[in-house]
Amino acid sequence: MKKLFKPVFFLVLFLSLVIYACKKPTEGLNIIIKTDALSKSSTLLEFVNANPNGTAIPAKMSVAITDPQKFVQTDDGATTNFTAYNGLISLSLIRTATASVQHPVTFTTSVAPSGFIPVVNTTTITSDTAAIHTVIPLIEYAHPPSGSSIITKTTPLTSGTSAVTTLSLPATAPAEACTITIAAGTQFKDKNGAVINSTSLASNVIHLGTTSQDAYNAFPGGFNPSNVIGPNGAITGGVTFLTAGLVSINMTAGSTAVKGFSKPLSVNMGINADLINPLTGVKVKVGDAIPVWSMDETTGQWTYEASANVVKNTDGTLAVIFPVTHLSAWSLNWYGPACGSTLSVTVNVPGLTVGVDGYEVALTSANYQYLGGLFTDNSWSHAVTLFNGFKANMPKLPSGLGNVKVVIYSRPGDPTSKVAETDLFSACTKGSVSLSFPTPVLPDIIESHVTLVAKCSSKQVVANPTTWLTLKDVTNPDAIITTYVHMLDGAADIKLTNGHTYTMGANYNSKSFISGSFKIDKTSTIKIPSLTGLSGTAVYDATTKIIAVNTTFTLGTCG
Repeated sequence: MKKLFKPVFFLVLFLSLVIYACKKPTEGLNIIIKTDALSKSSTLLEFVNANPNGTAIPAKMSVAITDPQKFVQTDDGATTNFTAYNGLISLSLIRTATASVQHPVTFTTSVAPSGFIPVVNTTTITSDTAAIHTVIPLIEYAHPPSGSSIITKTTPLTSGTSAVTTLSLPATAPAEACTITIAAGTQFKDKNGAVINSTSLASNVIHLGTTSQDAYNAFPGGFNPSNVIGPNGAITGGVTFLTAGLVSINMTAGSTAVKGFSKPLSVNMGINADLINPLTGVKVKVGDAIPVWSMDETTGQWTYEASANVVKNTDGTLAVIFPVTHLSAWSLNWYGPACGSTLSVTVNVPGLTVGVDGYEVALTSANYQYLGGLFTDNSWSHAVTLFNGFKANMPKLPSGLGNVKVVIYSRPGDPTSKVAETDLFSACTKGSVSLSFPTPVLPDIIESHVTLVAKCSSKQVVANPTTWLTLKDVTNPDAIITTYVHMLDGAADIKLTNGHTYTMGANYNSKSFISGSFKIDKTSTIKIPSLTGLSGTAVYDATTKIIAVNTTFTLGTCG
């Protein structure tokens, strides 16, 4: 029996005995479960290809979760064998867990699908009522994101020892160059420190530069890590990174994963000459010092390694040269701990009395590197609903990273959609900022109330699932808009556009349920067809001006 239904097992048994004793079985009697009581802090992790034009994420993907407190579960109560379906996994905290700002719950997720670079992400929950949606980009070897470069190369070894070898990732616009040099006589070690005796070395290397938003978006774990070892030990509260570039190196000697070397590798990482040094406020130059960090790709922990200076290569380009002693992601990052201040942000859009979804309000560097976002509804928000007079806060502001700005985008992660920005200011002393932009052209929006019911085919038990609904506006096949709606006990209020075509989907009980496409209008009852198990109807009420969208899917035998 699935864990979801264990809390009501004796209730079902009791009702069954009563019905039997009365000799009048009641057909159609359903036991309704409100699943919100069984979990807290619904968290949706969405794995996407860092290159929008890359290969689709695997339909089924194993997810490893490191959860020291044993608080994390799937929506059906499972605490082991985590799996993402169609790039999505819905998690929550067990009902006995308690999360707060003073006592956060932190866990890491790691995935290593074939053809993609392994990635680890850290999630921190600070409220029992949080509804968190986190996008985790995966870098595909065959289709790296814009602003990055990649090399896959196999070289010979003699009795496990390498000759001088150069792995070159050339500067192809808009990516900077990066070169890794393996010294003659280098031997390769496994996770236990033993030398691997092999005849070949397979190397997969990717460099993320600072000339493209796609490369920024692919930065592993984001720019606000909480698990950080600094020059003087653990940094409480984490830091904010402002990056000058990252290189991820994966090697296999024969069939054994390489973890260390007898001699350090030498990395020459190109630096964007237009990058602003946050410590000087001007473009980076020869002699500037940048901290070097490595990340444990299993735990997500960043560790300060050294400080390296910017140099000039023989071709006149800027670079930082540093040694690599073990395999992981290595990055050049200026960093700043939280200063304890909060920034109040007000957005004025004259005439916009209704909320418009899908905006991002971000704290950025002078180069528009993401440094932080809004904290709304007990969670960090990349996408928010804006209206005239909107107010929210940005806590955990970074210190020591120079002047910053607040920028508003109409589409999260898309630098071409910028609609407003402030001048540069000091993050820790400003206190408040205000931004304005003209009222956008609004579509014909219909308020809707959506319900989602999960049924058991073998029992008269239904659940009102607290989970995430995937809503896709497929009106324009070349520009599909995806929204993730948090369903609380199987219900949510959302906005739909009159005349647009949608599909809906939900991942629940380790299965994926998706509807066929349906067009929204105000004139007739709309039938929502099933594609893989999710179906329903939509009916517009001219009096309330609300469209009721009622959907259902069947879980199977539920036991």
